[in-house]
Amino acid sequence: MESFYDYCYENLQLVTFQLGIEEYALPILSVQEIIQYKEPRQLPSMPNYAEGMISLRGTVIPVLNTGKRLHIDTDKNSKDKKIIILQAEADCIGLVVDSVSEVIHLPKSEIESVPLNNNDDINCIYGVGKYQDKLIVLIEPDKFIYDSNLQEINKKAQKIDLLGLEE
Repeated sequence: MESFYDYCYENLQLVTFQLGIEEYALPILSVQEIIQYKEPRQLPSMPNYAEGMISLRGTVIPVLNTGKRLHIDTDKNSKDKKIIILQAEADCIGLVVDSVSEVIHLPKSEIESVPLNNNDDINCIYGVGKYQDKLIVLIEPDKFIYDSNLQEINKKAQKIDLLGLEE
């Protein structure tokens, strides 16, 4: 599978966010919007990183706990918690993060690949970017979404949507 980053020019525009003490980034073109955290409605029999679903302007969106998905300790008491609505092809998914930091421009020359095994839990990492004095982990949006059992989560969300989910 080719990377979203392969189609970008020399400078990437990224949305950076915090999970615990680490900083991560997603390509801005894959981010539909960022909303205040609201408690998702839980779904039965879902992976432990699936928090549930929310209704956003009448559309049911599955919500994943990004920290659990990546096996990272997060700040459970963060007052700045947000949901990043991520768009990939025809699917949307919400990613819970501790906070959203900023939008940055990062030259591709400042990104280094990270040798990882094919573990499904971590193969969504594209590389590490060097920005100012920080290292930022770049998430591959399509791999993150489609390696997250999205089809199973969406099916359950759509069944529950038939019952009506309030905004």
